[in-house]
Amino acid sequence: MMKIELLVMGKLKESYDRQALALYEKRIQAFCQFTVTEIKEVPLKDDSPASIQLALKEEAKLIKAKIAPRAFVIVLDRLGQSWTSEQFALQIESIKQQHAHIIFIIGSAWGLDESIKKEANRLWSFSPLTFPHPMMRVMLGEQIYRAMMILENQPYHK
Repeated sequence: MMKIELLVMGKLKESYDRQALALYEKRIQAFCQFTVTEIKEVPLKDDSPASIQLALKEEAKLIKAKIAPRAFVIVLDRLGQSWTSEQFALQIESIKQQHAHIIFIIGSAWGLDESIKKEANRLWSFSPLTFPHPMMRVMLGEQIYRAMMILENQPYHK
């Protein structure tokens, strides 16, 4: 069975965000093994660019330690390629032909270290807009569920 994992920095603080993501987690489980792995954010010493870069490098080490060998890695990044929901579904279908594990990475509020982006198999942009990280997790869960429904020719997408 295919495994899809969200590898994310930080925890969801609000109960409504946790409830919304849990709804899609439950729905996605009908199609694949779905997990969310949260990694504790590295605290900043201050808001200086040097402190941010240092934190991102430390977070990159934590992220890399969680990436399973042979997993297909998709990083969410506003500069990545944009897909429609149908194109996203086809991406998942294509990837699962050669990989049993897909990992989606969402960085911290400061983003991701460039090394994570360079090592990813794909960069994907939901939009050129910036979204709150909790909302992004829920939207990603919804889009994964939508993709599964599209691939199953179910009416949810309509």
